[in-house]
Amino acid sequence: MSCRRQSGPFWIATLPDKKGGRARTKTAYYLNRKLSVVALVSQGVRLPKGPWIWVANGSLPAWQVEKMLTEAFPVLKGTVLTFITLKSDAEVKAFERALQGRD
Repeated sequence: MSCRRQSGPFWIATLPDKKGGRARTKTAYYLNRKLSVVALVSQGVRLPKGPWIWVANGSLPAWQVEKMLTEAFPVLKGTVLTFITLKSDAEVKAFERALQGRD
């Protein structure tokens, strides 16, 4: 069963995963502005904790996504964006653990 929720001006289609989180319905890029991270999240994989907004279809190359983001969000000009790929829930957990070490 699919549900939709609004995240700022964007709508995100989600599917509940086995643990009650949100699994992605399609592979896509998501932006976390606070972290300056763009994640390519595979279909069926949940997003890491935090505020993530959908920004592009997963079929686009990363350079095109970065160009689009800096044009759409002028505040990102000059900001170094880190691109990551999350293909499994295990990779999401590892990413979240790495973030805890940065605090």
